[in-house]
Amino acid sequence: MQQLAQLGLPPQVAVPLLLRALHVLVDTRWNSLFWCDRYGQITNLYAESPAAMALAPRYFQQFYNQRELEVFIGWPAVCRQVRRATRAEALLRVPRRTLVRHPLYRELLRHLQVQRALYLVVREGERPLGILALHRARGDPPFAADELRRVDRLAGVFRRALSAVGPSAALRWLDPGAEGEGLILADADGTIHWLSANARRMLAMASCERLCPGMRCLQHLAQLSPPLRRLARAVADRGNDRADAAAPSWWHDNAWGRFRFHAQALDANGGSWSPLVGISVRHQRPLQVGLMRQIEQLQLPPRQAQVCLLMACGQSYGGIAQRLGLAESTVISHARAIYRDVDAHNRGELIGRLLAL
Repeated sequence: MQQLAQLGLPPQVAVPLLLRALHVLVDTRWNSLFWCDRYGQITNLYAESPAAMALAPRYFQQFYNQRELEVFIGWPAVCRQVRRATRAEALLRVPRRTLVRHPLYRELLRHLQVQRALYLVVREGERPLGILALHRARGDPPFAADELRRVDRLAGVFRRALSAVGPSAALRWLDPGAEGEGLILADADGTIHWLSANARRMLAMASCERLCPGMRCLQHLAQLSPPLRRLARAVADRGNDRADAAAPSWWHDNAWGRFRFHAQALDANGGSWSPLVGISVRHQRPLQVGLMRQIEQLQLPPRQAQVCLLMACGQSYGGIAQRLGLAESTVISHARAIYRDVDAHNRGELIGRLLAL
């Protein structure tokens, strides 16, 4: 997680990666992060749970800073009062037996299978940047004291990630393969008939750069967007005689990163074609993250691994020296050893060797 935070990725690209890596340190069902302004008001949201993303509009319209305050102290108060990782029950105004009878629980939390939660306010000095939330379901153990300490130690990691600047458009991307792929089934007119859980989450991210109070974009996920509708229509119009033609794809970039949509006709039975079109969606992975994972396979000494990653990401020797607190001559010595170990003569060859591992 430290390395991910040091890659300088835009916050909305880095946060999903960090929340996924967090599962290795603390076992949870799903994690989320609320961005907030200096007053503790929510300005954006990312949740690993597709159901949470789908219920976000109802939460913001009906409960946020409204009915939730009947049972919960509210996010501005959380940002003022919480200084360390804190269990959710400490932030309630009422006993749990009262909470489970409240609409906040019956209409939202019950559907999200949230039984236990842990919160950490990420700060830059006194200013809150966001609220990290970890979630467990019924039957899961309570968060232990050592888990709270582990989460506390992550405050600096998330602070660096949330403070990073730079547009995602400047990044280079890798296809992650079928892992985590989502599937949309729609007709040629753009009506969505079925979504996998991963597709629902990624379609929400592709449709909305910010998930916040007042958003309207998630209310229209029953229909494909115009570019995806054109994709579905292109497949439907091909007909049986063009079934072997290259299937169309569309790439969409926004603050969350790059999304690849790939449309394909569906074979119904006996070679006939279904009226529905299958559209797969993948959330592309930043090149830096792919390189980091490949470098781990080399089992280099820790300092050489850091230098190798920064070299592959285009940092100059002087920039690497400044970032790692080393003399430039030391960085050059590490670079020579790295080139020798991977049989490369320049950075282009180094990247090629890493991606081929």
